[in-house]
Amino acid sequence: MSAGSPRPPMSGLRVLEIGTLPAGALCARLFADFGAEVVKVEPPGGDPARLASPRIQGLAPEMAGAAFAAMNFGKRSVVLSPQVAADRSSLARLLAAADVIIDSLDPAERAAAGIDHEALRRARPGLSLADLSWFGRSGPYAGWRGTDSVCRALGGQVQLIGPAEGPPLVLPDHQSSVVAALSAFIALAASLPGRDRAGGGAWEVSVREQLTKCLAEVNAEKAAGTGGESSVIIDGFGLTFALSADLAPAFWELGSQCAAVICCRVSPLQKALVTGLVKKAGRVTLAIGDGANDVGMIQAAHIGVGI
Repeated sequence: MSAGSPRPPMSGLRVLEIGTLPAGALCARLFADFGAEVVKVEPPGGDPARLASPRIQGLAPEMAGAAFAAMNFGKRSVVLSPQVAADRSSLARLLAAADVIIDSLDPAERAAAGIDHEALRRARPGLSLADLSWFGRSGPYAGWRGTDSVCRALGGQVQLIGPAEGPPLVLPDHQSSVVAALSAFIALAASLPGRDRAGGGAWEVSVREQLTKCLAEVNAEKAAGTGGESSVIIDGFGLTFALSADLAPAFWELGSQCAAVICCRVSPLQKALVTGLVKKAGRVTLAIGDGANDVGMIQAAHIGVGI
């Protein structure tokens, strides 16, 4: 940055990334792009992405993974082992100093590292925290191991790629993780302006669920054999903003022009608000689910199963 240039918008923000999930790495990379100070905690031996193909020629083996370079540009890195007392102390200091924590450890790894999300938030109400995993921490797939390709297949993307008369194709990239990373980044970034007054926040982000919601409209039309009419797909986080202050009229003006309003993981109050809006519009179908059966819920919305 040249002299006299404006400071990046997230300059001075301290972000801690823990775990090796690609979605976590990509989310933290976005913070680094906006000027935040990002520290990546790696396990002994380093992030496995360091050694993955494709490789960049001419670099040291531990630095040659192209995907690792793309997901971790602009960060600082430290290797810590929860089995080493000194490393646990170092991790505790990093956790206490962070404004934002992006954690993709599984519960067993988190417990071994001595990380307690609730205790961290009680100690620092302004802390913003994202808990990322392949399938979420609750529901039928909670705790399952996953890959980007598995999430794309379950989320409906694989069926959309490739020749119409041929087999589905899987692209060798991290599209599911990109969608989840963006979702986590938006939630975390939105919490920052008011954190001193209203506190930060905590979000559980499922890679599979975020991709399902991203592709909900396309998959629903494909399943129902229809097209031309759109849907509004919202979850509890987005709905909170859509129905607050002066945003409800604008939200419903959009929703009333669509074939369906699909809600995932909404609270009873949010459900009541959306149900009332749907009844006013008359022709719009409403589907409300808890995230456990997203695909069935989305299909139901488009084949006319109402409230």
